[in-house]
Amino acid sequence: MSNLLLSAEFGSMESRSFLRHVPTCLLNCLVLAAPLFALLPQALSQSGLSNGLIEYDGKIDWGDVDEWIFNAEAGDFISLRMAVDEYKDEAPTPYIILDFNGEVLWSESGNFRFDMNKTLIAPYTGKYHVQIGDVNGVPLLGRIEYILSLAQSGAPFTTREGDQGGPLTNGARHSGQLIRGDSDMWSFEAETGQNIDISVVETEAFGNLSIGLRVFDETGASVASDFDSTNSKVYFTAESTGTYTVIVQNDSSDDDANGSYHLYYSRFPDEITVSEGDEGGPLQNGARTSGAIDTGDVDLWTFEAQVGDPIDISFARTGGSISPLLNVFAPDGTFVTGDSDSDNAKVFLYAEQAGTYVVAVENGDNVFPELSGTYDLYYSNMLEEFAISEGDEGGPLQNGARTSGAIDTGDVDLWTFEA
Repeated sequence: MSNLLLSAEFGSMESRSFLRHVPTCLLNCLVLAAPLFALLPQALSQSGLSNGLIEYDGKIDWGDVDEWIFNAEAGDFISLRMAVDEYKDEAPTPYIILDFNGEVLWSESGNFRFDMNKTLIAPYTGKYHVQIGDVNGVPLLGRIEYILSLAQSGAPFTTREGDQGGPLTNGARHSGQLIRGDSDMWSFEAETGQNIDISVVETEAFGNLSIGLRVFDETGASVASDFDSTNSKVYFTAESTGTYTVIVQNDSSDDDANGSYHLYYSRFPDEITVSEGDEGGPLQNGARTSGAIDTGDVDLWTFEAQVGDPIDISFARTGGSISPLLNVFAPDGTFVTGDSDSDNAKVFLYAEQAGTYVVAVENGDNVFPELSGTYDLYYSNMLEEFAISEGDEGGPLQNGARTSGAIDTGDVDLWTFEA
């Protein structure tokens, strides 16, 4: 009789095999006492929660509640994400509670197949508590394993080995991946007055992934954000000097979605790095330079100029569906001039500063920012020696002779004569 009763309480074959070796009187006591176990206080295990470090090792055993602790300043952005990674025995109904000094700021329970996540601005300065458990109580021989991550502005963060995040390289393309319960944190240094351009582009998605992009200054205050289904993009001028934080995460209603992305980061004036397979770098006077714009891509080119130099630049689409957008920035980072067009963006200027200028080219179609295409970029400084690209026209003119040439979209042919 005792074995039959215990089969109802502890239904696994493994437990029945074990219980055959337990004295009958003890088994009867366990059966009678089983309803009382649910009334016992749950064991509380406590750990520190590190900013940016995704926790893969969360486990809730029978009678257990996990508590995680982190500190925040009032005004900090906080994003918490929790997902059940694995469970044993019956399907769980997990819950998560966030509180400060006993005041519940967020609580949620739900289907174990989906993430539970919350973003908020910290209302207080001090210690925050996160409790994770199971609504129904974990069965005696059961276990819940979960993933938990904290993304917080205004505080140093850690990137786990094998995860994505950390310092951004100016002009480079960075790759990342978002799994359930994940937030990726990146950082960059900026000085007051520098121009910042950041875009994050979905490259592969499972489910309804929608990548959100948030940027915070060194105090934790929000600077810029964007949320788009395929390409989130921000542009701003740094108003203070310090370390800025970029948070990338899934912001769709489909919490179970996951996928990969490219992150493009540009800061000027500053030294530029060109990723392998991407385009950018010094322009050659008079030459035609070819490139390609992927979704969210910004190609950065540079040229040297002296005060008073006349500069002519054209950005012509040669393939795909992009709408060329061309912007020029002075050596001190100030915006000089720009143009956008469906086929050919073009600017002409006289240099007012001596030094290195930055030319930023990208897709300017705000309706279809996910478009890509190829282009030719033409750069001419009328007071400097110039080169002629193979297949193009230009060079010394012969007195009295007829000289033939061809003008492609955006092309400028440079000719010279002595007088």
